[in-house]
Amino acid sequence: DLNTEIPDEEISNGLFESCALLKQISLVEEKFPDNKPKLKKLYEYYLPILINILGQYKDLQLANSSDNLAKTKDKLHKSIILINDAMKTIISTLCEDDMINLSADISTLEAILKKDGLAGDDMMKMKAGE
Repeated sequence: DLNTEIPDEEISNGLFESCALLKQISLVEEKFPDNKPKLKKLYEYYLPILINILGQYKDLQLANSSDNLAKTKDKLHKSIILINDAMKTIISTLCEDDMINLSADISTLEAILKKDGLAGDDMMKMKAGE
């Protein structure tokens, strides 16, 4: 709602990105519920502060058109970029442990298949009839 009430393209585009990132976080959270503790600060601290700032800005823009408001708009835009970057970092770290485990499992499978002569150089030699 705040996005539609703040008629500024830069801020609006930033908030559209914020919404897309939140949807992505929600999907990851749904598939990997063990990550909920990592999202606590986002949901309980960062986003409520952003929403509060947006609400204050919306009210101020209606009452004021001074240079201070232009400076505040610039700071708000930078804050939205900052929180979007933070959410991108959160997304990349949400599945970090799972990615490490997956990589280890793949390496283990490859090593076992090579050891049993079912993959790698030994397998190529068997196929070639050596």
